[in-house]
Amino acid sequence: VAAYFISLLLSDLIQAIGSILNARWICDMAVIVGDVCTLQGILKQTADIATAFWTLVIAIHTFCLICLGLKSSRFTLWMTLIAVWSGIGAIVIAGPAAQSTPRHEPFYGISGFWCWISPEYATSRIMYMFMAAAFSFVLYTLVFLRMRRAARRARHGHGRHFDRT
Repeated sequence: VAAYFISLLLSDLIQAIGSILNARWICDMAVIVGDVCTLQGILKQTADIATAFWTLVIAIHTFCLICLGLKSSRFTLWMTLIAVWSGIGAIVIAGPAAQSTPRHEPFYGISGFWCWISPEYATSRIMYMFMAAAFSFVLYTLVFLRMRRAARRARHGHGRHFDRT
């Protein structure tokens, strides 16, 4: 589980590095499309998707542990780390490859006071974050209901705290 939290912290570090690039726009007194802008867009997109996915992985892990009584193995941990980071990389690569065309603006561009995914691709900006948030909400709601039921049973002296019946 610590590896999932470390991955989440790494996602936040990537976000911070992307935000540090704002210093360039302050020095230039303008946000300018170019290599630094593209780099910032890639870092921001990577961080946003990674944060969403690792939050979802932690929610899934919590649900499996509390509601299903499943403990993940070391193999599952490694496969999850490899699959999620690979998926994040694939999404970051596939976005501009699949959606950028000469008729449209570049996938990464000016987005207010920094660079990120261009406004023309608004769905790509938030789709993964909202999907992960929705699934996390459902899973944590189920965890809450399970724990509330266990707390009520414990208060009334009925069996184990996390009895699956």
